[in-house]
Amino acid sequence: MDAVHLGWEKCPHSQVGLHVGKEGFPTIAFNCVSDHNGRVIHVTSGHPGARNDKTIVRHDNFIMTLRTEQEFTQFKYKVQGPEGYEDEVTGAYVIADGGYHK
Repeated sequence: MDAVHLGWEKCPHSQVGLHVGKEGFPTIAFNCVSDHNGRVIHVTSGHPGARNDKTIVRHDNFIMTLRTEQEFTQFKYKVQGPEGYEDEVTGAYVIADGGYHK
């Protein structure tokens, strides 16, 4: 999961302050989630480019569903630890960079 910024060349001057972030030019940001094969499985609606990942994810219904719906919070699966042992883990997850909430 990560936010993707698309340049907005014709951003109205009155909106530039909301849409210019770290990229240095106006963008529209989308929070995107893909599976392990690189297929996109979810994209949020567009957000002003000056918003950071933590703000955008708070408005992401897909992530809120993963955090709150019993179907995902009670999902159990096994993972292999570094010494080769198996451990059971509960709850769906996404892999994200450090710009997101726990």
